[in-house]
Amino acid sequence: MGGLGLSIYAYKDKWTAYLLKMNVVPNCRTAGAIGHLFLDFLEENGIAPLQITTDKGSETGWQYAIQVAIRDAFAPDIDPGVYPAAAFLKSVHNTVIEAFWRWHHDKRGFKYNQHIIRLQPEKEMPSGHAPADALAHPGLFGGLHCGIQVPADALRDLRDALSEEVGPRDSHPSWVTPEFDGVAAEIFAGLTFITITLENSWEVFAEMAQVLEAM
Repeated sequence: MGGLGLSIYAYKDKWTAYLLKMNVVPNCRTAGAIGHLFLDFLEENGIAPLQITTDKGSETGWQYAIQVAIRDAFAPDIDPGVYPAAAFLKSVHNTVIEAFWRWHHDKRGFKYNQHIIRLQPEKEMPSGHAPADALAHPGLFGGLHCGIQVPADALRDLRDALSEEVGPRDSHPSWVTPEFDGVAAEIFAGLTFITITLENSWEVFAEMAQVLEAM
């Protein structure tokens, strides 16, 4: 998009190759924003991973703290010396997610979790499978479900604690101010569109921009 870049943050399971979550975010360079995004991920899935692997960026600080707190509280029997709560790699070595960006760029991510992974007989983890199948039925591929159940009230407490430190969620992964959001919602309600889709998004933008310019 010319000189305009959009930040993308994603979570991908290493064993199954399943893409768990991917968001376009206004800012993926602050620890507060990524902390709130990680809590979104946990709330959507209801479980926490056994381990998270990231690069060494400072934006992972709160994400790391949340992961460690969850491991300590809800999986105390897992030895962190054997299975660390988090691992930090150089970006070029974090191949689980870095290799995905090329695939997503070339294929635009369509039906990623349903496509068949290339068969690799020498690979210790599954291959020749669809990620969605391995995630839903790990036992069929010689695996175990290692997700850590996290109660909803615990996630709310973590969200409250993070909000006290860095501000509420809406102040981080938000593209506009609350005031502009209210104006935009009012303008959209006055248009003939029922929903916004990929196909009509530019037309919606153009019509809303005309109204905004006239205000």
